[in-house]
Amino acid sequence: YGIALGYGQHKTARLKQIQEFRFNVWKHPKTSTSVSNSNSDRPSFEYGKLVSLYEFSYLFGYRTTLFRKSDRKAIECRQQLLAGPTLFAAKPYYIEIEKQLNNQEYMIYSSRFNENDFDKDSLSVYGRAPFLTGINQITWFPCITLKYGLSFEYANSFQRIRALEIGLQYTRIIPTGVNNSLQMMYSYPAEKSFLNLYISLHVGYKHNRP
Repeated sequence: YGIALGYGQHKTARLKQIQEFRFNVWKHPKTSTSVSNSNSDRPSFEYGKLVSLYEFSYLFGYRTTLFRKSDRKAIECRQQLLAGPTLFAAKPYYIEIEKQLNNQEYMIYSSRFNENDFDKDSLSVYGRAPFLTGINQITWFPCITLKYGLSFEYANSFQRIRALEIGLQYTRIIPTGVNNSLQMMYSYPAEKSFLNLYISLHVGYKHNRP
C-alpha cells in the first residue's frame, strides 16, 4: 500500500506525458501476523519478518487514451507505461522478548527474528518493538522500476479526475557490490527482483492552460 503524487501534460489529444512521485510500503506475500501467547493485549508482531521495506520512486512516462468519453457519464479507458529510479529503504524489524531472570524479575529486550532463539523455553515474545528501533540501521538499495497500468476514468465531470487503475510493477535492485539482494523473511531466500500486481484509486483535477 502507499500514496503517489502525479502530474501530466498533454502532448497530443490522446497522448499525455506523466511524472509520478511514489511512496509504498511492501509486504512479503507469506507474512503472517501473530500475538503473544501469554497476553493477547500486547502488540501484534509478524513472525519471521526480517525487515520493513519502504519504496521511494520517481517515475516518468506516457499515458495513451484508448477510448475517449463521449459524454460525462461515460468511462474513458487509458494505458500508461512509466519507468524511473527507486530507492528501497530496508529497516531491520525487531521483536521484543521477555526473559525471566528469577521468580520475580523479568527483562524485556529487542531482538531480530532468529528461529533457534524463538524455540527456547526461557524466551517469550512480548510483541513488536517500537517503530524507531533499528531506524539507524536502515540499508538503502538503489533500484530501477518499470510500471504498466490500465485505468478507467469514471468522473461525471470533464474537469475532475476519478479513475481506477490496475497494473504491474517490476522493480530490480541495481548491483552495487555490497547490497545486491534483499531478504524480507527468515525462511525465504534473498531476492533481486520484485513483481507487484496493484490496484489504485486516482483523484485529481484537470487544469486547462490558456
